[in-house]
Amino acid sequence: MRTTMTTKVKRLPSYQSVVILLTLGFSLVALILSYSAQYIWGIEPCKLCKLQRVPYFFVLMFSGLAFWPNLQKISIRLIQVTFLVSLGLACYHLLVISGIVADPCSVPN
Repeated sequence: MRTTMTTKVKRLPSYQSVVILLTLGFSLVALILSYSAQYIWGIEPCKLCKLQRVPYFFVLMFSGLAFWPNLQKISIRLIQVTFLVSLGLACYHLLVISGIVADPCSVPN
């Protein structure tokens, strides 16, 4: 007699799907505004501004992966880590703009 193993794939609860969609939308809006400021309004970003865009690309990628049943848990964790990295970059950028921390990329006069 042959037995078949059935594995039940757990899906995201509806509220988590909404949060993932909001995360996806937030990242898109942040990138659209960033590139609009640069290319439409002519505001030239600094190196840290450009660096802050990178985590949003990863959030977009991980948000897309979150809708695949087998990758949901890991992609949600990766989104959380990416937002923490983005928060760290934003705090560092704020410290540099405030003059509290010297910008290592700038050359002293």
